[in-house]
Amino acid sequence: MFYPDDPIVLLSIGTGKGLLPTMQDIQAEEQHHKMLELAKNDSKLIYFRFDPELEAPDPTMEQLIEATDVYIDDSKPAIDRLLHLMEIKAGRLL
Repeated sequence: MFYPDDPIVLLSIGTGKGLLPTMQDIQAEEQHHKMLELAKNDSKLIYFRFDPELEAPDPTMEQLIEATDVYIDDSKPAIDRLLHLMEIKAGRLL
């Protein structure tokens, strides 16, 4: 490893969950829970998952924008933490 003392930041970005979960949604959720458990037990792993829930079966662009705005507002603490970690890393590289 080039940076053995640095933690690994794993960022998982989903495409959004619909009203009726697909097999792929179920598998992604299972993997998400596995990653949460791994990150809980490994101080070198910092895990983020961003995956908004879509409330309309076939959302319009306006509904997608609204859902995105709500999701960003609700996820602000995690987004801020991720950005802070990126600033720390960028500061080391400058």
